[in-house]
Amino acid sequence: MLREFSRVLLVLAIVTLPMYAARGGQLQTKPALGQVIRSSSATIGGTAVPSGGTIISGDIMSTVAGGAALVEFSAGNQIELGENSIVTFRGTPDHVLASVDHGSITVRATVPGAVVVETLQCRMSSTGQASVSYSISAPPGSTTVSVKALQGAINIGEIGTQQTHAVGEGETWTCPSAVTAQTREEGAPGAGEQAGQAPAPAPSVSKHSNTGLLVLLIGGGVAGGIAAAVAGGGKGGGGGGPASPSAP
Repeated sequence: MLREFSRVLLVLAIVTLPMYAARGGQLQTKPALGQVIRSSSATIGGTAVPSGGTIISGDIMSTVAGGAALVEFSAGNQIELGENSIVTFRGTPDHVLASVDHGSITVRATVPGAVVVETLQCRMSSTGQASVSYSISAPPGSTTVSVKALQGAINIGEIGTQQTHAVGEGETWTCPSAVTAQTREEGAPGAGEQAGQAPAPAPSVSKHSNTGLLVLLIGGGVAGGIAAAVAGGGKGGGGGGPASPSAP
């Protein structure tokens, strides 16, 4: 009885020890998502990840300059991290989602749809073939991502435009940034205007007002001319003064 109990404890220790080590001495009860096959200067949450350690959903793995890591999931699906990379792993052993913050990774998928990789710009998955392999390069601070199909064909969906592209073996595709600068297009509403509303017309003087003003000006000019003519005529007729009565 004691021997059987000891064997059970030994099996539990063998199963949980790698997970315990990968958590920096903290026992993790979540089911394993994948296993670290090879690790060099790779960490999870700032804790070094040894070869043989485990990955659980929600883990953020990172590598430094010269570092690398190889993670294997169910059915032989693998994701390899190059140096200066940060990847978050989510999902289940049969359906893994790897979110790449930046860096370079290589994906080897043996089951269609079992591994999906996404960046801010695009999302990659297999097209249904039995085995595919592709590499992703997402430099830190870059607005584009370069994807190359190494074996088989893959689907690339652009997150910004919702467009999907099929990339064949040996082909390379560059994803544009999902976040683009917002520029004001010609004819767009100006400040204080509402979309779909025509701008308020500029103040103008009516035609009737212009006509009335012209009539007043002409009438005033004519009246002024007549008055001046009358005044001039009066002065011209009586220039010698009033006539004196003639002598008898």
